[in-house]
Amino acid sequence: MLKNSGERHGEKSWHIIEDDMRFIEGWSDIYHDVMEDLPNNWDMVFFGNCNTSDKGLEKVTDNIYKGAGLCLHWYMVHRKALDILLETNKLCRTRMDAQMWYESYPHLNVYSVLPSLAGQHETELHP
Repeated sequence: MLKNSGERHGEKSWHIIEDDMRFIEGWSDIYHDVMEDLPNNWDMVFFGNCNTSDKGLEKVTDNIYKGAGLCLHWYMVHRKALDILLETNKLCRTRMDAQMWYESYPHLNVYSVLPSLAGQHETELHP
């Protein structure tokens, strides 16, 4: 669907948001700062994520980290990442966030925004 949309209409990126995602208070200011500071080589950016503390993320700016944790509450994907995502997820062996962490992210430039700008409604998750 995204690949067809990009080819037909020229979109270069999309935000994917879960239906039970909730923004944190004050998310907008951080979001705009991140969009200004985002490295040019990004393939995916995770605005809403969890379980990042043990993933070895590397700090790039105050709120941008190279790498990703788990959870897919809210992320942005660049068109150039679609072929890799499709190829590395043809056979899904586990839940999608773990599948992408093991199979896709090693081939992509992924970044996380911390603190996370969104969470899952009525769910307590670890940072």
